[in-house]
Amino acid sequence: MARQIFNWTVFLTLTIAFTSCNGQVKKDSPKDGSISNKDEPKTITGGQPKKSRGLLQDKAGNFWLCNSENEGVTVYNGKTFTHYTEKDGLSSNFVFTILEDNSGKLWFGTADGITCYDGKVFSIIPITAITGNKNYSKTMPDPNYGFPKPEENWVQSIMQDRTGMFWFGTMSGVYRYDGKTFTHFSHNDNVTNNTGIIIGNIESILEDNNGNIWFGGRGTEGVFLYDGKTLANFKPNGENWAHPILQDKTGIIWFSSRTAGLYRYDGKTFSFFGKGEFSDFFFSMEEDSAGNFWFGNGKKSGVTFYNGKDFINYTDKDGLCDVFKREIIKDKDGNIWFNCAKNGLCRYDGKIFTNFSE
Repeated sequence: MARQIFNWTVFLTLTIAFTSCNGQVKKDSPKDGSISNKDEPKTITGGQPKKSRGLLQDKAGNFWLCNSENEGVTVYNGKTFTHYTEKDGLSSNFVFTILEDNSGKLWFGTADGITCYDGKVFSIIPITAITGNKNYSKTMPDPNYGFPKPEENWVQSIMQDRTGMFWFGTMSGVYRYDGKTFTHFSHNDNVTNNTGIIIGNIESILEDNNGNIWFGGRGTEGVFLYDGKTLANFKPNGENWAHPILQDKTGIIWFSSRTAGLYRYDGKTFSFFGKGEFSDFFFSMEEDSAGNFWFGNGKKSGVTFYNGKDFINYTDKDGLCDVFKREIIKDKDGNIWFNCAKNGLCRYDGKIFTNFSE
């Protein structure tokens, strides 16, 4: 076939009211900003749900990417790459995920809490619910492990739902922020938890078209579903390791699994998909403009493309870069982008792969 395709225990409630990225520590970036500072709303506003990822394109068209481990974040404005680290205001150089909120501010989930960027200033948001201290105090890395400890400070996923509420997935469960207070989800916010399971190690959060919130991660006892009142738990085929990744144009929700495949949920049942077409679990997939799917894993490394009939594995032999964590997104023009291991990017325009690096 031709290789040418058309596309976070009870805790203290916080009353820290910050209006923009009003955290306890702020630091101006000494570098030329890659995004302009706009007059933005000072309160949370509604909009389309947004799920954080390791690679995103912001409203101005810039690409933000999580670098290799312990190297901060990088932004590409179409011409140059600019790097940001703890020296510029990040709470940690270990950045797991990035989200652009409805007002255009960027939120970084790191191994030492949350950092927000308004285009000029980096603001560190202390996770008071965990530390019990609203003044930020840096967590030092474990010399034998590398990452900051305790792991409870790790913010591994962020989601802003259609009402403007922020959701943060951590090693100690899920936290919600409504613009004024943080609450520890299912512990002190009047949520009915019928599962009997304490939520932990949430690596992915997704809001579906019906406003339900899905949570998942490695060793999370399956996947959780919150319908606005009650929390439920599912273990497709006994699976205790699942990540909600994406809801496609037809309404199907896709979940990665511990094995080399995915689960699809049609609103009634889970079905296994792609057995034998991937080398192991993965965290990223994208649907292109033509309804084809790109998966952040392949039997021979690289990424996998699926057009509804055939699976195609793309690697460096096809011009694809060495993809870092297999992050994949679709840009505003319909092109597919991949996060490269060497802090670069690769674009697929429907015909060829083009690599961008410093």
